[in-house]
Amino acid sequence: MSHKNKSKKKIRRDIARKLKLRGKCKKKNLSDSKGLFNQTPFPTEANIISISRHQQTMKINEYCSKTPSSKKDWCNMIEACELQLRENGPNCPLYNNLGLARLNLGEHDKAEVALLKAIQFKEADSITFFNLGLVYKAQKRLSLARDTYQHAIKLDPNNFKCLINLSNLLLDLRDYDGALNTYRRAHKIQPNHPNTNFMLAALEGRYVSQAPQQFVRDLFDQYAATFEQHLQDDLNYEVPSVIRHMMDRYLTNGSVESLLDLGCGTGLVGCAFADHHIKLVVGVDLSPKMLEQARIKDCYSELHTGDLLHFLQQTKLRFDFFVAADVFIYIGDLKPVLTGMRRCAKAGAIVAFSFECSSAKEIQLRHTGRFAHNYKYVCQVATETGWQLLDQEQLVLRNQRGIVDGSIVVLRLRPPQ
Repeated sequence: MSHKNKSKKKIRRDIARKLKLRGKCKKKNLSDSKGLFNQTPFPTEANIISISRHQQTMKINEYCSKTPSSKKDWCNMIEACELQLRENGPNCPLYNNLGLARLNLGEHDKAEVALLKAIQFKEADSITFFNLGLVYKAQKRLSLARDTYQHAIKLDPNNFKCLINLSNLLLDLRDYDGALNTYRRAHKIQPNHPNTNFMLAALEGRYVSQAPQQFVRDLFDQYAATFEQHLQDDLNYEVPSVIRHMMDRYLTNGSVESLLDLGCGTGLVGCAFADHHIKLVVGVDLSPKMLEQARIKDCYSELHTGDLLHFLQQTKLRFDFFVAADVFIYIGDLKPVLTGMRRCAKAGAIVAFSFECSSAKEIQLRHTGRFAHNYKYVCQVATETGWQLLDQEQLVLRNQRGIVDGSIVVLRLRPPQ
């Protein structure tokens, strides 16, 4: 074993003793930990530790005074931290900031080494342990991430971000009672935080009409860069391609002039219908970072950042085809959105959308923070808003904490009576 590996092993033993985690440091790849939506649905802001002016040069001061926002910024942070470590020797803030920069560049093992060194110092506080928890979460070492977050909260019971991350980690581990208790602690600190209140409603079984815009925007902004990889590699997600195959029964090349992709995300629907040569393809999404990924694909005539209901109510455009792939899992009451689509639909327009299936309630807000809908309810709302059922297909939407059953329906606008 190399000297480097021995040192790393010793550091791991040290943290195991400090957190009373001996025997739990072995890496675990839990099958239910995979997938985008098992991640924390709130941005994990960079916890840069300030370094006193006498400890740093102007360069390290520059990069420790604000949160880096690009790959270049994080690389500059690494260069500055390593320079100071060479010139002034080890200290907790430098190792913390170095580890955080490595984490944001996806260098998880190097980030772990730096942060394990940081926590050896007496001044290591809740922030340092929280950042280490982020690393373990990124490595899918969920039990170790949980215990590290819990230690961070012992050091600072009011660490709101850590409480939120721990709450969502407990959801990943299916510890719903633990998640509920931790969310309640976070709620006491920030009682008006919309994301926390939404997840409390989900866990307490209370009805709300839809997920807060901030909740959805934060979730997808955070994972835009790795979104498609998670969908394809971890979730076996194929909804856009299934919709495409279903629509082959109703559409031919040139039969559709305009498509509105609601909640377009990174543009998977646009890609699925690219060979139809549709003249106008418009995408709408709350997440600016998801739209950046969609723009790269060059499948859309227009991309709009914002709430889909607002867009449907305000746009002057008219469409003959609407798609909403895995969008209604964040909307409970479907009547407003189906009414909005009717408002800007051409005669004979077609709608295709997916939804999670509920066998009991018409609308069910699940512990996951996603909505499920009863098939009869979907048909009823479609009829009430002027649409008629053309087709329906049941399928597994994705493999996420187990199989998620769903359905895709195709509707057509009814002609005026």
